[in-house]
Amino acid sequence: MPLGIAFSFIATSPLVNEVVFVLMGNKFGWKIAFLYAFAGIVLGVLAGLLIGKMNLDKEILLNLNNGKRLIKETVLPQEFSKKITFALKSGFRTFKKLWWIIVIGVGVGAIAHGYIPEEFFEKYLNLNSWIAVPVATIIGIPIYASCAAVVPFAVVIIEKGIPLGTALAFMMSLAGLSLPEAIMLKRILSFKLLGIFFGIVAIGIVIVGYLFNFIMG
Repeated sequence: MPLGIAFSFIATSPLVNEVVFVLMGNKFGWKIAFLYAFAGIVLGVLAGLLIGKMNLDKEILLNLNNGKRLIKETVLPQEFSKKITFALKSGFRTFKKLWWIIVIGVGVGAIAHGYIPEEFFEKYLNLNSWIAVPVATIIGIPIYASCAAVVPFAVVIIEKGIPLGTALAFMMSLAGLSLPEAIMLKRILSFKLLGIFFGIVAIGIVIVGYLFNFIMG
């Protein structure tokens, strides 16, 4: 699979899904829901196109052996039963390599989600200036949760006067730029590629936040 296509999927899948779309439509109206979905898709496509043009295939670390990059060509079996066996074995091998990274990532998100008070977000997301959107994007990074889980919270903070674009920037950052996700992706991506990916998505989220604030302003 081309690198750009893979990163378009990685960027878009946490941002745009049917649950978020329905919740957004019910809470904010279908016009906002369609704009949000469109913005998430455009962001994912642009991220994939940019990364695909940078010739960063060598930054993919499929496996590590004594610090050296190791890439294996795999021939998939043709028989259905053997495909199932191959998939199970491959999945188990991947799980053995990544389980501790997943535990760390979920742990970091759980601590942030469970011990940072709601007043913290209300205080720092409610900055009445141009810096509010970047701040909202940064605040969302350490937290591990889906957009669907945060939509009700976004409704509450919007009702308290926080602009819609600022709230959406927080939601998109939480889903697409979370620190737990970065910890897991680091297993297969170099720091360079991970930084480029997060940088492109972060800039896109900030632009989307400003755009929604302008439209709703």
